[in-house]
Amino acid sequence: MNSSLLNDVISDRTEKFQDNIRLNMLLSELSGLLKPVQRMVKFNNSSLPVGFIVGNPRSGTTLFLQWLAAMPCFSYPTNFLTRFAYSPYVGALIQNMLFDPDYDYHGDFSDIQSGVNFVSDLGKSKGALATSEFQHFFRNYMPNFDIEYLTDKALSKVDCDGIAAGLASLEMVFAKPFVTKASLLQFNIPYFSERIPLLFWFHVQRKPIFVMQSILKARENYYGNRTCWLSAKPMEYKWLKDLDVYHQIAGQVYYSEKAIKEGMRKVSDKRKLCVDYVSFCKEPERYYKLIVEKYAMMGCELPLEYSGETKFKSANLYSSCDKDIDGLQRAYDDFLKGVF
Repeated sequence: MNSSLLNDVISDRTEKFQDNIRLNMLLSELSGLLKPVQRMVKFNNSSLPVGFIVGNPRSGTTLFLQWLAAMPCFSYPTNFLTRFAYSPYVGALIQNMLFDPDYDYHGDFSDIQSGVNFVSDLGKSKGALATSEFQHFFRNYMPNFDIEYLTDKALSKVDCDGIAAGLASLEMVFAKPFVTKASLLQFNIPYFSERIPLLFWFHVQRKPIFVMQSILKARENYYGNRTCWLSAKPMEYKWLKDLDVYHQIAGQVYYSEKAIKEGMRKVSDKRKLCVDYVSFCKEPERYYKLIVEKYAMMGCELPLEYSGETKFKSANLYSSCDKDIDGLQRAYDDFLKGVF
């Protein structure tokens, strides 16, 4: 994405979500210095499963990532690591040096210790070792900035070998199976499954009305209005964007879910897990046991003993006015009926 277009996108955001221009300049300078280091080191493909989490925006993918990240048997993208998305191997080494107690015998860095938390704002968590969406990593190897369906022409420009090598470099440092959100890849799941070794897909699903309600509120929070498109752009985006707000959001949710499901159907059962948001909140341990079974099929033995949260509070609550709820549900029903 060219810089002028990126600036246009950034300028539409509310003040709370504006980018830090000085930070971007610093990261750009570091990128120029460290990218060659990433290319110098030769990495084999990952030997452990790499978990890719996909799903509609506002469906619970961030919570699912935080849950996995909080368990010691997984590695994951942190806010610190995402600052080194252009050279993840170097970033992972520095992260270990600063935050891993095994490298801090005398407590020299005890004042900057951090960890995972279960708080986020539109997918963004706070804390050096809190989870990150890690989209900047994938954008290093892809022609697209937005979460969208990629045509064959666009796919031909994706550096799948670079993605695989970057993921393998993280495994080399952390020596654990890596899990991350992979929304930039979610509209072309079969393509990436064939080209990136040992991928395991987690598809998080949530009742559409609560996803739609959350997207509507997120638009208002992120842009200060409800008319600007937020997040995923399914293949039908070009005509959905010209509809009224309710049908925009309903179509986004309907077609995004449809595309992900169609992609997941083409993935082997041993390399995927569908996650129902409400069931997950009630029984996260049950999902961990399923992951243990699935990962074992891929040659990765995870601890049998569960060490995570016992349950989560579901956010499936009606918090919008009746007019918005009715408008969104009616719009979604139009897509179910094939009106469009």
